[in-house]
Amino acid sequence: MGKTSKAETQHRHACRRAMERFDLFEKDVFAIEAMIRSGDSTVVERQSHRVVIHAVIYEDVTMHVAYDGLRSQIATFLYPEGNPLDMLG
Repeated sequence: MGKTSKAETQHRHACRRAMERFDLFEKDVFAIEAMIRSGDSTVVERQSHRVVIHAVIYEDVTMHVAYDGLRSQIATFLYPEGNPLDMLG
């Protein structure tokens, strides 16, 4: 059994957080990633060289996600309540 890649681990984490925080499934995570790649989101803050916080409206709900530009995938879903920037530490 080989080592799990960062991309696979990160994707599983994002799917878990999507389910916990927004009741979304893996297909929804893929759809939101496609929206970000096509420009259907608003950049809130650049967190680092590879991670950018995006605001996305999906199924009439505004969500804030940390998007990994290097891997072109969502790293995590931020909590829906409160200011997302306050939650970043």
